[in-house]
Amino acid sequence: MKRRTHQPLKADFLFDILIVGGGITGTGVLLEAGKKGYNTILIEKGDFASGTSSKSGKLAHGGLRYLQYGHFGLVREALKERDYLLNTYPHLVKPLKFLYPIYRSKLKFQFFLGLCVYQSLNIFSDLPGFKYFNRGKTLIKFPSLNKKKLKGSFMYFDAVTNDARLCSEIIHESINTHSTTALNYFELISFEKHEDKIKVMCFDHIEGKAVNITAKYMINASGPWLDELSQKIFSSTSRFTAPSKGTHIVLSRNTFPFDCSLLFSAKANDNRWLYSVPWENNTVLIGATDTDYSDQIDKAKVDIADDEYILNAINHIVPALNISRDDIISSFSGIRPLLRHEKISSKDRSREYKIWWTNDQVLNVFGGKLTGFRSMGEKSMNMIAKKCPIDSRPIQEKDHILNDIDFNELPEDFVKLIKEKYANESPKIFEICLEDPTAMDKLHNEFDIYLAEIIYFARHQSCYHIEDVLGRRLSLSYVMTKVKEQEEIVKKTADILKIECGWNEQEYVLEQKNYINLIKERNLYL
Repeated sequence: MKRRTHQPLKADFLFDILIVGGGITGTGVLLEAGKKGYNTILIEKGDFASGTSSKSGKLAHGGLRYLQYGHFGLVREALKERDYLLNTYPHLVKPLKFLYPIYRSKLKFQFFLGLCVYQSLNIFSDLPGFKYFNRGKTLIKFPSLNKKKLKGSFMYFDAVTNDARLCSEIIHESINTHSTTALNYFELISFEKHEDKIKVMCFDHIEGKAVNITAKYMINASGPWLDELSQKIFSSTSRFTAPSKGTHIVLSRNTFPFDCSLLFSAKANDNRWLYSVPWENNTVLIGATDTDYSDQIDKAKVDIADDEYILNAINHIVPALNISRDDIISSFSGIRPLLRHEKISSKDRSREYKIWWTNDQVLNVFGGKLTGFRSMGEKSMNMIAKKCPIDSRPIQEKDHILNDIDFNELPEDFVKLIKEKYANESPKIFEICLEDPTAMDKLHNEFDIYLAEIIYFARHQSCYHIEDVLGRRLSLSYVMTKVKEQEEIVKKTADILKIECGWNEQEYVLEQKNYINLIKERNLYL
């Protein structure tokens, strides 16, 4: 296998900043560091967003429930960032309606008050305000809701996103626009601290070789792995993290026919809220559980008890749908990066973040929510700038312009779809199609996914494995357990990656086998 990159590393090059962690937190730091003109490199031991940042609830939101804990600053900042994402990445972050049915009279006033505060914290938002529906209107719009003791419902707006694609796209935006460097499958092995720099030895899992990197400062943005990494490189015994496992199940929209996000109680005497999210490939995600997690972060898996917990709650709020295990397409678990607070359960712990120095050369950034990644990046870089000031350079916008491509040679519907999905990146896909018209063939008739998209991800989005493409770029892994022509999809993908990534025959066979085994693990009942 060969690494496709135009960023050769020079052994004697001194970076200003080394970022460890290619999730959404490290992504935010990379983007802000690039904007300010720092020579920055990001490394990630797996694929970009392969940890928590591809296993979130897929929401870009202010965090309505955090108001009950008095976290007004956190919510205000998240609402501002949500609107920034809606305006900057409209192809990846889209408005989403939320419905909250009311079953207790006192909750009507409490929720009304909460929504008033929520809206007042971001009064200039372009999203519509909230509405209240009485019992009759609620049941007309959503007849499958549990009717017993239903008083009415509130509807308000937040946003939904493709977390993994958002992360990957911003990383590559930073590479292309700000000349930063980012390498996935690039693991930190050891760390040496010198008087005015740090030196780390890494292992490149794509090319199978050790590589040394030298930088003035390191930023630890490794999320739930922060304590583990600190122990590994600093022999630190301090514990800052208290990881929490969140599980979601995946259903078909035909099974759960709501065009909005449904908020509802877990009905497990733990005051936990669950929610549904209409998502890609005709699916609905429902979750999330919230349980303390003390095992190895890399080994987090779904338990049958997690699925049962969610199913119990679903069948209380929409009993008429009669959802069962057989309706579950797949499940996934992610580990939330929560700050440690003794005697506070995971569901009540703050989603606030913390930025602090381990020593004069290593900065840690931890916690927070997906929505606030850019703000975390800005604040991290403000702390770096105090020690390492730099004159900002002008942003050099570059890349393709849509008008440079002759669209007349491509089908109108295809051009429209690709523009909607990829925005400014779409010309790269059009170029692929003009080079080879067979790239406009569909991967599978059931999905609006084309071979050109797989080629694009391999050439321009650092994809080296089948799961990188089908899982974190195309979101197909969520539904693959129920697709009949599963092996055909996997083979078509492998055929492309064999050429683009330089796989040998052994890698070609092994990659397909590994991916088939991986998706079987996504459904506990097969």
